[in-house]
Amino acid sequence: MKIKHRKFKSPGSWISLIVALSFGLASCGGGSTDKEGQTSPKTPTILVQPSNQAVFVGGSASFSVIASADTLLSFQWKRDGLDIVGATSANYTVVNILPTDANSIWSVEVRTPSGRVISEGARLKFTSISLLAGSVWGAGNTDGFGPAARFSFPQGIAVDTAGNVFVADTENHTIRKISTTGIVTTLAGVAGVSGWADGMARSARFNKPHGLVVDGTGTIYVADTDNHAIRKITSSGLVTTLAGRATVEGAMDGIGEAARFSSPYDVTIDSLGNIYVADTSNHTIRKINSMGWVTTLAGTAGVSGSKDGIGLNASFHSPRSVAIDAVGNLYVADAQNYIIRKINTNGNVVTLAGVAGSSFYSDGNSENTRFSFPTSISVDAIGNVYVADSVLEFSHQITTIQPTIRIIRSIDKLTYSMQSDLVQSTFPNNDYIQDVASDVSGNVYLTDTVNHSIRKISTAGHSSTLAGPIGHYDTLDGIGGKASFNAPHDVAADETGNVYVIDDGAIRKISSNGDVITLAGTTGVRGSADGMGAAASFNGPNGIAVDKSGNVYVADRENHTIRKISPAGQVTTLAGRVGVYGSADGLGAAATFYLPGDVTVDVSGNLYVADSQNHSIRKISPAGQVMTLAGTSVAFGSADGIGSAARFYQPSNITVDNNGNLYVTDWNQGVRKITSAGIVTTLAESSSIFGSITADHSGNIYVVDGKLIRKISSTGVITTLAGTQETGGVVLGDLPGRFGDINGVAVDAKNVLYLTTENAVLRIPL
Repeated sequence: MKIKHRKFKSPGSWISLIVALSFGLASCGGGSTDKEGQTSPKTPTILVQPSNQAVFVGGSASFSVIASADTLLSFQWKRDGLDIVGATSANYTVVNILPTDANSIWSVEVRTPSGRVISEGARLKFTSISLLAGSVWGAGNTDGFGPAARFSFPQGIAVDTAGNVFVADTENHTIRKISTTGIVTTLAGVAGVSGWADGMARSARFNKPHGLVVDGTGTIYVADTDNHAIRKITSSGLVTTLAGRATVEGAMDGIGEAARFSSPYDVTIDSLGNIYVADTSNHTIRKINSMGWVTTLAGTAGVSGSKDGIGLNASFHSPRSVAIDAVGNLYVADAQNYIIRKINTNGNVVTLAGVAGSSFYSDGNSENTRFSFPTSISVDAIGNVYVADSVLEFSHQITTIQPTIRIIRSIDKLTYSMQSDLVQSTFPNNDYIQDVASDVSGNVYLTDTVNHSIRKISTAGHSSTLAGPIGHYDTLDGIGGKASFNAPHDVAADETGNVYVIDDGAIRKISSNGDVITLAGTTGVRGSADGMGAAASFNGPNGIAVDKSGNVYVADRENHTIRKISPAGQVTTLAGRVGVYGSADGLGAAATFYLPGDVTVDVSGNLYVADSQNHSIRKISPAGQVMTLAGTSVAFGSADGIGSAARFYQPSNITVDNNGNLYVTDWNQGVRKITSAGIVTTLAESSSIFGSITADHSGNIYVVDGKLIRKISSTGVITTLAGTQETGGVVLGDLPGRFGDINGVAVDAKNVLYLTTENAVLRIPL
């Protein structure tokens, strides 16, 4: 988890936290008898450990302990093993909970004059934000399947003989694994926690790892760049430091910890187990033999240049990547020289392709080829060399170099052709390909760094997203991350776990297993036709609700009507007349609306409409009778009152709780409450709240505030559930997470909140 060290101002963001701890009784010794036959006090016994609880960021958490002894007890609470000043009772309250508190462990030491015992630690853990369907941009640190996984600026990539892919997830400071079935797990390190520590899996720490390679036994070697060290991960997950000393930069040859590196970016391995390092800031290529001895193979530390030659007579300028072929030739992506170098088995360095000092992109033979900024290099089983070239807007290439040193094919940001001009595949714009690797079958794998994705190109030239966000806008049906949306808007959830979304003029349905279908209408098509499924059409549908029988209701805004969709997908017009706007009450088509913005339905089947340009709240009975519940079309404002005495200003969103109370957001910026009797009051005033709104089954209200989801208690206290005002894409995983603009929210019967943002539907257990 990435932690941002900042305080939240009151009323404060809040987060549901789960205390992850084990219960048990602390063991302790018995008393002893002194020389006069008196029994000394026993060491205390802890009977009850600090308990599980849910707390809010910006709020407080209370811990307590129950202990016994045959003498007076004293208490000292600790955070991460350090005494908390003044926390000396059996109870302790943490105030102003921050996201960083999840990293700490709270415990209490119970004391008597003759002994003491420490309780088990209580670790706080955030609940998670996950992808239900669609895809999102942005960084994250989530494990999971394919598009549900999240990376943060991944850099290095390697493939083992079984086809597992390993990724240096640089900004998460972790090493990730993608199985052959597409499951992403964190192999070593802790997301968002940088540092240096050897140890098993999650107990290890890295600092912006970049390149990595895996040998035939499954051992991984990592260029731990900002630690200036080369790390080793065994197949069992044990992390050790192979060479260099963490945080100590230098250029010394030597064995193990005595050696020094300066921002090494990449590693590769030969058939004898020798490791080669692109020691980037030293402008050298280093070698680590099987005994751990580090020597300088080519280049001189601190001397940049582009000179060919043997060993120290050669020079490089910020070499970023190394790869080795089957016969032991080493290839170097010499980034700031804009060239590809080759070091043969005699240590002779030659320029393979490109022109030193000439930064551009062009194909051709070795003399005519130009690179913009080659960042990665890989060699496949038959000797093809792949170069990731990643800086200029038009570049973003993969270039294939045959053993004859002839450029035979290119991938630009739009098309790729491996062996046939007839085979093409597409990449999203703004690719920033940072590393490239190939498997034993010739498939190519890329780290699409800025898009936080891992991509694959098959031997047939087909490109796909292996893991991480797909990020494209479309309206394809499918399951979970394989489905796509085009700016999904409002959302509703029924009692059986189905979710309904307004998407590009159509109504999409997501089953509880994430299967997305188009229930009614056709995306991108406007109209007003009733009918079955795709035969129906809508015009600017804006709000959606679902009743307990599975009927879906839509505020068809630009048709000035309220539509009904049966569970089977049959669409009818429930109230209003197509193209006719007004404020008339009446039955069905006799009623008129004016750009209705949202709908909600109560437990009795009554439908309520936020009739935006009429500045009023309308009610539709199960029989279709329309009446004006509150507000009036002839005046707008912000006055509380009963019925037509109340005033609204373009009410845009509405929800209802289990007691029949309505909650409305409008452009007065705040939340209004309407009782079943039509009494309007202001529940919460805010300078920014006017977005989508929903209610849970405990009467709490959740409302969209830009990129935040705010919670409003029954007394009007506002806290923040999720999101930050930061920009830069959607971050899944631990709360508070990050979203783009949030268009809709809904809570289902199991107290799961759904939201739409960018081109995805997300879920948050409450």
